[in-house]
Amino acid sequence: MEIYLTKKPGITDEIVAKWQLIVDQIAKVVGVPARLIMRFDPPQIEVFLSSATKDNPNEKEEKADLNTGL
Repeated sequence: MEIYLTKKPGITDEIVAKWQLIVDQIAKVVGVPARLIMRFDPPQIEVFLSSATKDNPNEKEEKADLNTGL
């Protein structure tokens, strides 16, 4: 049985900005081209935030179907 929340909590611009700094710093420190924060939005998953790093192939709001190996 699958259970999904129907109402998503709000995320303020201030929180989004802080999360963006975190993903950017982690990508830089770890030395990877991309760090992401994903949003679960059945039947898909969405890139909520993507690090602003060179060679990052992911874009904000990019979506993929669930259960496709992403």
